[in-house]
Amino acid sequence: MAKANRVLVSDGGRRDCRVRTRLLSRSAILLLSVAMGSAGCGATDKVTAPPAGWDTWVHTSGPGGEPVRALAAKGTTIFAGTDVGGVYRSINNGASWTAVNSGLNSAGSSPYVSALAVSGTTVFAGIVNKGMYRSTDNGVSWTAANNGLTSATVLTLAVSGTTVFAGTAGGGVVRSRNNGGIWTPVALGGSTVHALAVNGSGLFAGTASGEVVRSTDDWVTWTAVSIAPPNTPVVSLTVSGTSLFAGTEGCGVYRSTDDGASWTAVDNGLTNTTVRSLLVNGDNLFAGTNGGGVFRSTDNGASWTAVCNGLTCTKVLAFAVRGACLFAGTDGGGVWRLPL
Repeated sequence: MAKANRVLVSDGGRRDCRVRTRLLSRSAILLLSVAMGSAGCGATDKVTAPPAGWDTWVHTSGPGGEPVRALAAKGTTIFAGTDVGGVYRSINNGASWTAVNSGLNSAGSSPYVSALAVSGTTVFAGIVNKGMYRSTDNGVSWTAANNGLTSATVLTLAVSGTTVFAGTAGGGVVRSRNNGGIWTPVALGGSTVHALAVNGSGLFAGTASGEVVRSTDDWVTWTAVSIAPPNTPVVSLTVSGTSLFAGTEGCGVYRSTDDGASWTAVDNGLTNTTVRSLLVNGDNLFAGTNGGGVFRSTDNGASWTAVCNGLTCTKVLAFAVRGACLFAGTDGGGVWRLPL
């Protein structure tokens, strides 16, 4: 495995937004889980022009009372990963949620779900201190998939074709090319990786040290680019066309238009600069913040507008899209839904 080259990028006179380095703990785990779905808000919904006042969040029926740190969409199903209750599933756009933890409770304690992803017909769940689990029956049952995993805590997941990538706490990035049968280290051994994004043959990893590490040659060589002050974690990543966006803990959003070689701060209009989740849907870029709710950009990040009408829990940890609905997982406020 090639050692990453390091490139320093100037912050261009940006304000001092340093944050304290902190130990990885149950309360400080930050992650990104972004998933795309098919079908509409209902499986056969007809999408029409929205009425006046359409941009209002609706609280789904749960999962209640605990942080929802990961969301994933698979067909007509939405999965939610929580701190205490494990994985929940909704097949009716959040009207009801059912815990689906058969196999996840085998270690004798409640599963703390930190990441979710869908690859084909398989759903993957990263569990704090328990590694990786997978389900091939839409969450009805789960089995451990830890062979070769470099850390017992998986913080983020990304899928490229039939390859699944996992960012871990202290174990860098690993990948599986056989549906989780075996995991192979690919980069950043010993590092904590909070976020992953895939763009064609490129893979981007956001680290706890304020870097984005990139590979654009099918993961053969790697380059580390510092985009924020030292020890400012990069906690969310997403790709929109030729642009890559990185959300940080306390320093807002950065954008790169050259595959991560250089970065520019783009947070005009953001009133909260800890951006825990990012998602692209068409021309819309959404940012979920730690206390400021949800922001939307329609100009590739040049400006942001709050989209918080009806949203009472403003700590947004995860996004997923299913058809014409955006779902947001929050810190203690369950899952919310917004028509797109």
